[in-house]
Amino acid sequence: MFPDLLPGCRLLSMKLDLRVIVAALSGDYKQQLFPAVAEALPYASRIRQLYARCDDCGSPRACFSVLRRPCPPIPANTGIILGSSDVFSVLCPVCFARQTTANISLKEA
Repeated sequence: MFPDLLPGCRLLSMKLDLRVIVAALSGDYKQQLFPAVAEALPYASRIRQLYARCDDCGSPRACFSVLRRPCPPIPANTGIILGSSDVFSVLCPVCFARQTTANISLKEA
């Protein structure tokens, strides 16, 4: 996914001497890194982590995207699910841990 991200950023910044701003999620709803984004990090002169407001408690430090239930079908060819607040929820670390623990408990029951 995004195979041209790093080469494009390097071309613009190193060869054309332009300032490049990349705005991207660092990972998916399974908390797996997006390889192209992770690969570009060592070339960044500055990294700024932004947060959202938690959908459960309202904390301003939400950084976890999770699928709402029921989730839409996942396309087999890409594995990418597109959507906004109808598909994803954003949670702070405390609410994410609470939900993850609850989901693990339900699976064991």
